[in-house]
Amino acid sequence: MEIVDLSENVLQHAAFFTGTNGNVMASPRLAVYVNDGRHHLTLQPPDTYDLITLEPPPIAAAGVASLYSREFYQLVRSRLKAGGYITQWLPAYQVPAETTLAMVRAFIDVFPASVLLSGYRSELILMGARGRTIEVDPIAVLTRMHATPALQADLEHNFLGTLTDVIGTFVASADTLARATTSTAAETDDHPVQEYAVQARLRATRIPESLFNVDSLAAWCPKCFQGDQVIPVLQDLPGYLTILDRLYHSAVFLEPNHPATQPLRLAGDHRVFATIERHPYLALLFSVRSRQ
Repeated sequence: MEIVDLSENVLQHAAFFTGTNGNVMASPRLAVYVNDGRHHLTLQPPDTYDLITLEPPPIAAAGVASLYSREFYQLVRSRLKAGGYITQWLPAYQVPAETTLAMVRAFIDVFPASVLLSGYRSELILMGARGRTIEVDPIAVLTRMHATPALQADLEHNFLGTLTDVIGTFVASADTLARATTSTAAETDDHPVQEYAVQARLRATRIPESLFNVDSLAAWCPKCFQGDQVIPVLQDLPGYLTILDRLYHSAVFLEPNHPATQPLRLAGDHRVFATIERHPYLALLFSVRSRQ
């Protein structure tokens, strides 16, 4: 396992968070490099990694476009093993909608086997695979969770303690991302639109609604279904995703930086509230307005 950061100070600060990071810096399996992440990948041979994951600085900052460009993703793909994965932070609320679409276009141009997932609230995650498809096996995930107590504990700490919570991070399939970006040019090294868009648009940020389509779940998780019904262990999933779908298409979610934006609220019947109460992540998101 390797960790790469441009700032030695950031790496040193990991010691202040041992309670949540498991004191990872002391792991004998870890190699630490103070380097530019893209440059570090350039120095590695092809087919090196099973997973490359990154969380760059705020995406409108100078230089950060080099970690969201099509050329960068081409480099990442060349360094992944066959079947390897990349996950990329996508804080779409930081830039105008057309800029987010350009960033997504760059990603799916190189990783057509991809999916959009949700982190917390409007923090999104692009996940791509070096392969023809990207699918999750729910029973394999559940088996791993039950067999690995440390993993289960970490997932619970991050509001992902059940299989429904994990699969419920789904936002959109590769086909949805492709349709949303059909008429959009990809972010490239010589066209780093994200570094200029915020200033040019006077901070007119908005998350593009076209990126969200929870109804395309079967493309990522075909084994979540038996016929047109979800498997029994995921009986909460339709209601869970319906609640989040209402969020994803709300002005409160799509324009979180607008001065008139209000706290998240949800009106619904007893079934809606029962689902929220069973899942800590939903309970964290919503303030209940009505129990009629």
